[in-house]
Amino acid sequence: MGYRANFVIVREDEWHLYFSRSMAKHIGSLLAAGPEVATRTVAGLIEVPDRNTDWLDDDWAEGGAVIDLVHHALTFYGDTGDRLPIPQRRLLLQLWRWRWPRWRVEWAYDGIGDLAAAVNVDRSVVRSANPDGRRMPTEVVPPTEPCHLLTVRHADGRLAAYPVDNWCHTGWQGPSLLDRLPPGGVDRLALADLPESGLHVDVPERTVSLWLGYTGDGLLPAMPQLWPGWQVRFWADRYERQLVECDGLVSVPPVDPMAALTELVEDIGADHKPDSWLDDEEWASFTRLADQLRAQLRRPHLAPDTPVWLRIARPAPDIAEFVAARLAEREASVAAAARIWAYEQRCRRQFAPPYDPQADAVPVHESAHREAPTGVWRAGLFALQYRSLIEPADPAFDRDQESAARHMEHHSPARVSDDLRAKRRILDRYSHARAELDRLDGASVEVVAAARERFHQLLLVLREIAGGYRYHPDYNPDWAFD
Repeated sequence: MGYRANFVIVREDEWHLYFSRSMAKHIGSLLAAGPEVATRTVAGLIEVPDRNTDWLDDDWAEGGAVIDLVHHALTFYGDTGDRLPIPQRRLLLQLWRWRWPRWRVEWAYDGIGDLAAAVNVDRSVVRSANPDGRRMPTEVVPPTEPCHLLTVRHADGRLAAYPVDNWCHTGWQGPSLLDRLPPGGVDRLALADLPESGLHVDVPERTVSLWLGYTGDGLLPAMPQLWPGWQVRFWADRYERQLVECDGLVSVPPVDPMAALTELVEDIGADHKPDSWLDDEEWASFTRLADQLRAQLRRPHLAPDTPVWLRIARPAPDIAEFVAARLAEREASVAAAARIWAYEQRCRRQFAPPYDPQADAVPVHESAHREAPTGVWRAGLFALQYRSLIEPADPAFDRDQESAARHMEHHSPARVSDDLRAKRRILDRYSHARAELDRLDGASVEVVAAARERFHQLLLVLREIAGGYRYHPDYNPDWAFD
């Protein structure tokens, strides 16, 4: 059995196309050796005479890469001949971004099509139809089996999930999919493993969203034509986005990133030989990076700027618990700000009195503070830091002071408390709607549909509120809207 691959090297003057009968199986270890060794190894392969037409196609190509030495860009795909699991690929991409510093490293979700497009070759040159991958599944599979996850939010707000054959992608069907849904759709689903691809259709919003755990063989560039009049969104391999859009009613088991990394390192290590491209020196360099990634994965929280696709190490928090924790933090800070405000007022009457949080506590909801005349709150935090320390003659300072005063008045403890109370009420409504869903077993279809729609709308609002805290390390980026 072969593992055929095309490779491209882009140089200042021109680009060259290469072919290998077996290198698709060794993409991981080849790129683990770094830019210099990988480029030298590819340049030693068979060069294709006609670089514009003699490409492998979707059916024959099982991997490949474009090494762009001009723009320092690496685009690749391929594995051991099977589909590389999503956790391993995410870790692989992180390792390669470290191994190829100052390079843009991207996975080719359209497979050989992305490699051709990277050097301005039309994708049609490499296209070949895959009837099996484009067929319409006629039945659901048990949740214990590998699957393609199809979820549909119908016009009445009802959500239905369909785990179907993992070798097809329902995105190929276009809008006619909605008229040919297989029987057996469920409103709650617990999968035994990660799905391998997914499609989420939101009829009320007229959006269709897809993600791929493998290469799409032409699906991704074809989606706008397959779904005319629909907004098409691509989530890369982020199956988590589909789970969020399903309001948490579809679940998958947690991923063990340490086990995924161990499996990945062992697979790449199979190509480590003293006389190969992955020699002792290159292997040692790679294992150091793997140890660095392992240390990062051990952290209880990933940094807020950690790439979305690497967040397999952090379980997604419950959105209601996240928002409740952030509101509690803000309520504590509002109370502290109110105490500081009272202390500042005493400072203006009596020089440097001792700061006593108990004595300086003020009722932040008191109407006198909420309706305080202009200038009262202005004499607070901002004035203490600047105006009470210096008396500049520059009129620009006075104008800035006036603008800052309006900002401070809007963010006075009393007004912020009003805002927090409103968000608390939304959170309470969401919690009530979620509890109501658990009590509706046996209720009529209409009652359940109405309850699910209330829950869904409140969850959308909660996602917007959570977005105000996207800087927090516990924020789940999959809550964000496209």
